[in-house]
Amino acid sequence: MKQGEIYEAGKMSLRYAEDYKPNFTNKSIIMNKVFVKKEDLIKVLTENRDIHAKEYEEARKGYAIMAVDAIDAKLKVIKEGKEFNMYFNDLNSPPESHVEDFQNVIDMLGVTEQVHVEITMDDYLKYYKNNWSWHHGWSLSNKAYVDTYYNSSSYENYREK
Repeated sequence: MKQGEIYEAGKMSLRYAEDYKPNFTNKSIIMNKVFVKKEDLIKVLTENRDIHAKEYEEARKGYAIMAVDAIDAKLKVIKEGKEFNMYFNDLNSPPESHVEDFQNVIDMLGVTEQVHVEITMDDYLKYYKNNWSWHHGWSLSNKAYVDTYYNSSSYENYREK
């Protein structure tokens, strides 16, 4: 095999590099880049984008429920003539949608004529394992919102108030 040739192995393809020297000290080969089928990657990204969009929507609705509750509590204090401030201690930042992160990669893949695309280990972790730099913090910050959404009697009841 010559440098630059592509070796197909299952669904992924590896580019052979003559200067690649595997590290066998830990009995594993470290791969930094792989070639994947563009259509497979688009499918995975689309599925992950749709899951993220659903989770975001649940968090957004939970945040709305918490905001209504916080505003109602403040309004009650105001109507009672007590001292008040307009800080909402129990209400953190609203959830953020990262659908655009997924969509930008999908759109980028859509314009290439390549059948196989090269991705790095970091790309693999983001695209296939859904391990984006923002994901852990996003999940933790939205947990209370999602829990509120699922534990409320109905999101629609809050919209009617």
